[in-house]
Amino acid sequence: MQTGIRISSPRALLVAFGGLWCALVMTLSFPGYASFDTAYQWWMARSGEVSSLWPPTYIYLIKGLELLSPGHGPTLLFFLNVALFAVGAAIVAAQTRSALGVIGLAVLLFSPAIWVLMPQIWSDVAVGVVLLLGAALVYACPPIRSPIRTALLVASFALFALAVGIRHNAIAAVFPLLCWWCGTFIGRSAWALKALFLGGAISLALFASASLLNQSLTRVKADTWAITALWDLQAISISQQQLLWPRQFAPTATLQGMRSTFDPINAVSTYALGNDIVVNSTLGLTADQRGVLFSAWSRAIVAYPIDYAKHRTRVIVAMLGDKANPALGTSFGAAQTPFKDNPERKNGPYSALWNRSAEWLREHGLIHGGYWVGLAGLLIAGCLAASRISGRSMSTNASQAVFALVGSAALYLASLWVAAPTSDLRYAFWPLVSMWAGVMCALRAVTSRGEEIGIAKSPPRR
Repeated sequence: MQTGIRISSPRALLVAFGGLWCALVMTLSFPGYASFDTAYQWWMARSGEVSSLWPPTYIYLIKGLELLSPGHGPTLLFFLNVALFAVGAAIVAAQTRSALGVIGLAVLLFSPAIWVLMPQIWSDVAVGVVLLLGAALVYACPPIRSPIRTALLVASFALFALAVGIRHNAIAAVFPLLCWWCGTFIGRSAWALKALFLGGAISLALFASASLLNQSLTRVKADTWAITALWDLQAISISQQQLLWPRQFAPTATLQGMRSTFDPINAVSTYALGNDIVVNSTLGLTADQRGVLFSAWSRAIVAYPIDYAKHRTRVIVAMLGDKANPALGTSFGAAQTPFKDNPERKNGPYSALWNRSAEWLREHGLIHGGYWVGLAGLLIAGCLAASRISGRSMSTNASQAVFALVGSAALYLASLWVAAPTSDLRYAFWPLVSMWAGVMCALRAVTSRGEEIGIAKSPPRR
């Protein structure tokens, strides 16, 4: 009987593809690219001046790595991201039991979006890596009671909890995965309502715990939601030809000034291109300011839902790619941004090669998340339809994994529709990866005999 992680795809090829990819990414992109956000986070980790501008759990993760190798915390995080991503992807691919696993792994690792995003030291990438590894461990759980099964479930739960700590809105992605985890933990009979209830309760507990932990680790309380709120109000104001910003936030604002600083795919431009907004939400708002802004924001959404929906939909469409403008929403680069007293970081000798390849992919419109999500959705639907038409029973674990992974991608994109402050493709990193994993599970579901995930007793000792 099965007692451990099943590695049924050609192991040597899986290891070869994963190792080749890790070597290429680490060599061409060394030491990992640090944007302004990364540099600021690194400085917080080094100085201890932790702000809730980013979840403190992520800052302390960098701080822990910095303690291991002073001056190289971001580089260690880059190495971890690359290596653990390859491990998680290989575990998922291995469950297909055929050459499809090797092909699927190569498709993911060398896909344009992953190629350009993986070297970036961003929390969005870290969340995707953690969620992929956690989902892979649940997927690989053996159906019998054993220490390995317990260890895999405990490790996957810890990874899901870490994801919520790294990014608050990761709870939207974690909820379906936790429902799947609960069904796997208790057994097949727990799927559906019982798993949904338990998954929801655990998700709420994780979110509350992560919020309390992050608050306790924070020295400066930032109100990052206000950036999106003011941007939404700016978009609706321009559409309706009336000022909707609260006066205490922008006492000298005019419609003409709003138009000149408005960027439909980036909220930061509002601050970078003008000085109408006099309240800096990144340093925290007063209770009165929070109330006034939230009231203005919610009233505008209720009063002008179509304008709001158009603006938010435009953000997501640009995030997933625009055929007419391939560069739209694909913000990345081989940057090493200096910040205060951070140690100097220099690109490796081959970073120019990576940068040329990334620019070529962007110029030719190949970095297009929408194509990836759409194709993955069609493949998953085709696999499920083929199974139903043929009357062949599906692997229970694989079919539940499909619904959990697709649900995770959908809910995470829905959270971005509401909250994303820019159209950067990095925000959709997890949905892209999750849809790939959903395809691999769907292929497994229709190429395997029907399998149950009900917990079997350990085989008797002889």
